[in-house]
Amino acid sequence: MVSTSEDSDAADAKPTKTAKSKAKKKKKATKPKAKAKAKSKTTKGKGKSKSKSAATRIEKEMHGIDDLKAKHRELLGLGFHCVVGVDEAGRGPLAGPVVIGAAYVPMDVRIEGIDDSKKINDEAEREKLFEQIQAHPQIEYSVSVLDHEAIDEHNILEASMMGMRQCVEKLHDQLIAKGAKGVDYALADGNRDPRFRYPEGVNYEYIIKGDSKVYCIGAASICAKVVRDRMMIEYDKKWPQFGFAQHKGYPTPTHKATVTSKGPCEIHRKSFRPVKDWYMKHQPEVHEKWDTMKKEAAERRKERIKAEDAAMEAKENGEASKKEQKAVDKMFAKGKSTKGKKKKSKKGKGKKKNMESDDE
Repeated sequence: MVSTSEDSDAADAKPTKTAKSKAKKKKKATKPKAKAKAKSKTTKGKGKSKSKSAATRIEKEMHGIDDLKAKHRELLGLGFHCVVGVDEAGRGPLAGPVVIGAAYVPMDVRIEGIDDSKKINDEAEREKLFEQIQAHPQIEYSVSVLDHEAIDEHNILEASMMGMRQCVEKLHDQLIAKGAKGVDYALADGNRDPRFRYPEGVNYEYIIKGDSKVYCIGAASICAKVVRDRMMIEYDKKWPQFGFAQHKGYPTPTHKATVTSKGPCEIHRKSFRPVKDWYMKHQPEVHEKWDTMKKEAAERRKERIKAEDAAMEAKENGEASKKEQKAVDKMFAKGKSTKGKKKKSKKGKGKKKNMESDDE
């Protein structure tokens, strides 16, 4: 078969198309590699940004802990050696105890997440922090529980203050038993004077919203809250109709409605409404009994505070008079010493004169 010029032209043209298509394919093949490189760069960048954000978060948390430990640091600088935080949980509920915690957390101990327990919404997170506090060999803590009867007899504020005093006493004794120095400064959450008297001469102050300002108070807050929550979960098994496991005894609308319609249980606080109203209506004799006990306790408390204040004033006056006496004694001692020096110097002069007269 003879080929024409047209056939030869067509044959020449076909290879050029395939070459072009091959070249295009090669170009297309190189593009995904470039994209892959770009992707790897972006993923590397994301990794760096993640690590940077994690580092900044940790740095912020460290700064946050430093801020929460500022008060502790200040007190150590003033010469105090054992600073403890004190806080309560359960002042507002209609049922169950008020629980108070005290915690000694050394300056160099840091557990991320310790803060006011009320700010930690996740119950599991609180439990985890409490377990870390319990497990740490350098942290010491104590817990006091004042039940519904103590609250009804003394009132919730006084019951909380009693618990704070008990906690500091317990914690001090624990530290002494372990050969450590006892508590010499207590930082309590709140706006009322806890009137700490043990150990004798202990210094203290109370700070409004202290659980969110001071690290050791935050730790005490977590201890108190977790212990109380665990108790309320156990009470829920005995009285499931009230839902203690969910609201922990706080006055939710459902809780109040249940108390009003079905009546309170054993651990409800008789001095808190609507529990108080139910007793006034259905068991007035019980209400009268607890109301009388509360008034008697208030009178005893007034007398005790009066006696404590008088004793403190006498002690302060005694110390002041001792200081005054010491100052007077020093003055007289100086006077005696100067007179003695003058006499000695005169005697010395007399001897010199006698020696001169002998020489003559």
